[in-house]
Amino acid sequence: MNTHFRTKATPLLRTLGPAVEASVGECLRSAGCLILLLGLISSLPAIGSSASLRGVIVYGHEERTLSLCGDERIFWVSAAANVREQLAAAVERNTTKPYQPLLIEFEGRFVDRELPGLAGDVDGMIEIDRIHSVARNGVLACKGQASKIRFDLDRLNGDGLQGPPDGLRALHYEFCIPDRPDALSEVRRIDPSLQVYSRSPGRIGCNDTELLCLGDTHQPGHRQVLERLAALEYVTEIREAFFE
Repeated sequence: MNTHFRTKATPLLRTLGPAVEASVGECLRSAGCLILLLGLISSLPAIGSSASLRGVIVYGHEERTLSLCGDERIFWVSAAANVREQLAAAVERNTTKPYQPLLIEFEGRFVDRELPGLAGDVDGMIEIDRIHSVARNGVLACKGQASKIRFDLDRLNGDGLQGPPDGLRALHYEFCIPDRPDALSEVRRIDPSLQVYSRSPGRIGCNDTELLCLGDTHQPGHRQVLERLAALEYVTEIREAFFE
């Protein structure tokens, strides 16, 4: 029974992320847990079937990515020609700068398809079948990060700079992480701009068991970098940094 269940469920579980898939592996050793899990799986949409989804989309000539609300993974967006036209029009109406993230509600499905060369390092592909709405508001709330990033990202242009045309400058930010090698390695993979200090509280007030991390927004994908940092459980807030 377990072998049959694993064969049927594994493709679906992979869409939920490695942490969930690993937990399921432990669950399969328990009959009681397996019964509960069967009920859960039966309530989820099958691979390739359309479902109502909600997420943050970045859509332009060179980037067409989407991450579902509450999910750190990034997917490449695919759609039929008529849906692409609707999406491009909606993006044009709702953005003030290229590659501005938007909240999208849609009917879509996970698809197992070869990714285009532009896709880069993404976690898979989502096909958008029908668009319900596209909006500028609600992006951070969707990602569960509204209370963590303590400054307005809309102050920044597409290059991560703010200020008047003759005085553009990066926004510097700071946050604390546990003083652990795994945490340090993880944030440095996400944000190559980081400078890390031990035994320095910064304005944010890191304690003796934490490291102070300082970064800036003048880097490719600055918004996605901040959102990924904010999605880390051990990052409790990200504040703008000021230097005297």
